[in-house]
Amino acid sequence: MAEIAWILGILGILCAAMGVVTIMEVIPLMGTPFASFTPEFWLTLATVIMLATIAATLGRGRREEE
Repeated sequence: MAEIAWILGILGILCAAMGVVTIMEVIPLMGTPFASFTPEFWLTLATVIMLATIAATLGRGRREEE
């Protein structure tokens, strides 16, 4: 589960960065197929993925030592 948490964490960070890039209008989105992906979409997706990261981290089962 730790690997899944790492992957989700990286995806969450990338989505948040994409939200900031969209807010700052670094890449003009007019006329592109991605024009419907607003900053709210990217930041909400980042929030959901980060919550999934927390769930994956806490959801690891504790193994009993023998």
